[in-house]
Amino acid sequence: MSSNDEQGHPWIRPELALLQRAFDRHLPILGICLGGQLLARALGKRVFQNPVAEVGWFPLELTEAGRADRILPAASENPTVYHYHFETFEIPDGATCLARSAGCERQAYKLNDRTYGLQFHPEADHQLLTEWMSVGDFEGEILEIQANFGKKTIQNSAMQLSLATEAELNSIPLITAFSTLFRHHERRDDQDRLLHDAVKSWQEIRIPVETEVTSSDGAPIRLRGVIERTFMLGESEFLILRGEDQLVWPIRLDDLRRITPISK
Repeated sequence: MSSNDEQGHPWIRPELALLQRAFDRHLPILGICLGGQLLARALGKRVFQNPVAEVGWFPLELTEAGRADRILPAASENPTVYHYHFETFEIPDGATCLARSAGCERQAYKLNDRTYGLQFHPEADHQLLTEWMSVGDFEGEILEIQANFGKKTIQNSAMQLSLATEAELNSIPLITAFSTLFRHHERRDDQDRLLHDAVKSWQEIRIPVETEVTSSDGAPIRLRGVIERTFMLGESEFLILRGEDQLVWPIRLDDLRRITPISK
């Protein structure tokens, strides 16, 4: 759908009003793809056809402001992320452009430290992509888009799936970083350096581990899998666990109740 299609989607007008009220109340806002376009419209700017369509995994280039941002560099200065869009937005007044891509000059913007609009999908991983591909005639849609826009910035479904498992390692730190807009963590003073060293060792030799994590409501969650990587977000350290079902999980080390290797 297009964020301009209010006739076909009558919910768009009240959505724009909701975004304006949220912004006026200084609430945290994260607009992703269509959401970033709706946010731009709510703040008085246009959404219009981009010179090319982008569908698939393509790298971002962070601007100087993006490199200095507290969230965007969570993966790298040139993270490969998922795209699926035909249109683009104008940057709202007072906002800062944070990223571009080869096919789109405006991939991310922010106003203050609580309002972000994105054109790309930081939440995309191989699981979500597989779900999207199961809806309707995904492959037929891709072929139609390639016929209209060419193949340079449109990846077929096989290419998208082949890149997903590696590329999602960029998405997970990014969406974890964006989650800090909505949830505040206090760093635990008794952070155990031995735990950090153990995690690094188990990551290097790919030992399966079992974890018990504290959820947001205080309940324990048990996960099993292999540690893919670790990354820092501010003063907090995270690990990415690839579960036995191939799903991936970002886990804050301060939230770990227990982590132990699984003997084979």
